[in-house]
Formats: sequence, structure tokens, C-alpha cells
Amino acid sequence: MQVRRITWSEIIDFTDRIASILSSKEKIDVILAIGSSGLIPAALIAVKLKTPEFYSIKIERYGEGKPPKVLYDDPVVHLYSNIDLTGKNVLVVDDLIRTGKTITKVLKIVKNMNARKIITLALVLKKDALFKPDYYYLEMDECPLFPWE
Repeated sequence: MQVRRITWSEIIDFTDRIASILSSKEKIDVILAIGSSGLIPAALIAVKLKTPEFYSIKIERYGEGKPPKVLYDDPVVHLYSNIDLTGKNVLVVDDLIRTGKTITKVLKIVKNMNARKIITLALVLKKDALFKPDYYYLEMDECPLFPWE
């Protein structure tokens, strides 16, 4: 499988543009990063939007290799805070949606926390993913290599 390097310049450009779009279209109360790889894009967006609340949830499904090896068929939740999302608009951020299983699991958790609205964002969407986020930077077949890897 081919690897496509994504640069810091691309990440900063996208987060600048998406923050501008989000601030004009959505009211975001909380940013929830899918960790650990979604923490960096989520933090960049949170700073630009001046979002009052920022949390992370640790989900594991893949190993660290390129291309990554599947560790668990069903994503495993390792850590998340007991936070109150009742009536809040939540932006869920990850770096990559490969199949959609991880973000789907997170969405179930967030819905059970009674969020008013859930908006999804990923840097990269794989072309054959079963879940399409509300916002994303690239759709591709290659294996992305992010600058923090």
C-alpha cells in the first residue's frame, strides 16, 4: 500500500479553513478528540474556535505500523472522562476514518451522554469507509503519514 505524507503546512491550512467554516455554520460547545492521534488536529481547531470545553477519549483498534495492523475487530474504549454533554453541541475529531467503526463507537457514547448535536470531523477519510464525517480534508486510498507520526 502506498503511503502519502501529509505536511504541517497542509494541516495548519485545513484547520484554519475549517475553523472559519465551523464558526460561521455551527455553534460548538465541546470538542471531543479521539485519542491519541486525533488530539493534535482537535487541539488546533479548539484554539482557533476558542472552544470552552475540550476532552479526549482513548479508543484502540489499530497498531502503529504503516499500514497499521488491526488489533481489535471492535474498537476498545480505554479511557474517557465522565463528562456532562447534556444539551451541548459536540465536535468529534479524529485524524483518520479508515472504516468508520471507531467513530461510530464514539458517537454511541456521545449520544448516550445526551449531546444536543454531534458534528464529526476527520483529516483523512478512506474512500471505502462506511462512515462519512460532516467535514474532512482529504479522501484517499493511500495510507496517510501525519507529521506527528
